[in-house]
Amino acid sequence: MVEPGATFSSVCDYVHLYPVRAGVVGGEELIQYPWSSLPKWAKKDRPKWLDSSTVLGERGGLSDDAAGWRRYHAALVKAAVVVAQTGRPKRGELSRGWCLGSAAFRADLKQRMLEKGMTLDIERLSGLEATEVKKERALCWEQRLVLFATKAKIRLGELSSQKSDPAKTLLAAAMKETTSATN
Repeated sequence: MVEPGATFSSVCDYVHLYPVRAGVVGGEELIQYPWSSLPKWAKKDRPKWLDSSTVLGERGGLSDDAAGWRRYHAALVKAAVVVAQTGRPKRGELSRGWCLGSAAFRADLKQRMLEKGMTLDIERLSGLEATEVKKERALCWEQRLVLFATKAKIRLGELSSQKSDPAKTLLAAAMKETTSATN
């Protein structure tokens, strides 16, 4: 998942610059590299689903014409120099994982997933640092526990300390069934 706007534009730039990072072409050749979507973006007969408004808009509102695409290509050529020297885009490395965007975007997306009964599993967390995975999983488990407790009309603050408490057993079973949480 990618947040619309600047984050999406950065991802597009990152993808367009991949052949440069791989050492296949230089920045000047990007617009002609046949296995890239970049040449299709610059053509008027591109597929309808290939919407250029964000990519051009985030570059200062470039127009969707030959001049606008020349300016976009020139910006990529400048970025390609940085990539060739450092191995990464000028804006820094994109964060890895299942969701790219602001903290608010990620929190909103996680909340909507939770409301639909979805959980974050290990595939969605792949690419994150171990500490980030641990935090994301713990947050997901906590939200899930609160959801189950609410549905079962269990007050978490009033659970007994007894391990075999029926309410605890019910919550534990629900968590084990629907998350990667262990006992």
